[in-house]
Amino acid sequence: MKPPLAFLVALAAQAPLIVLNWPLRLSGVSMIFGFSLLIAGAWLNIAADRLFRRNGVGVCPFSETPRLITHGPYRITRNPMYLGLVLLLAGIAFLTGVMANAWTAVAYAAWILKSYVMPEEDFLRRLFGADFNQYAARTPRWLGDSSMLRNVIVFLTALVVVGMVLLWAWNTVAVGLFSAPVAQFKHALAFEMGVVALFAVPWLLWRRHTGRA
Repeated sequence: MKPPLAFLVALAAQAPLIVLNWPLRLSGVSMIFGFSLLIAGAWLNIAADRLFRRNGVGVCPFSETPRLITHGPYRITRNPMYLGLVLLLAGIAFLTGVMANAWTAVAYAAWILKSYVMPEEDFLRRLFGADFNQYAARTPRWLGDSSMLRNVIVFLTALVVVGMVLLWAWNTVAVGLFSAPVAQFKHALAFEMGVVALFAVPWLLWRRHTGRA
């Protein structure tokens, strides 16, 4: 099964829980965070695709690869297209508010790691030898280049914060959808901070332990 088709299967797998939780209880902050992940995932795929086509590299797995691409999004991850698809799945889970559907992003990442990422690494290692080994040593499979990654995190954080402020202002001044908008805003913010901490803290500890921080 090709990665795009597997992505559609994983996306369809989110449908049952969405139906069971209908009507959805949408959190404004969760929706903004979901949109941020969707933007990041789409950017990774588009930027990587353009780099491949500009350099004459085949987009399909194991296709013609005349040169090793190490710049652009490939500075922060060796697999920007696959990472982008994972972020898209996670983004949809946040966007719909059905967080249990995040399992599809985890399952997709595990499947694509075994089915494509590791075999493609062997393929590239045979083609480029020491050049690929040096690239792999400085760029992790999923995320790397702390300076560029920091800029991405700052951008996404700013996007979420601005979105939360605008949402709060809209609910408070313009629409008045909630009887206690400030309290609702605080609860949503606390929830999102908890989710970020759940994933970010172990990741940062791992990077420090392996000397990649």
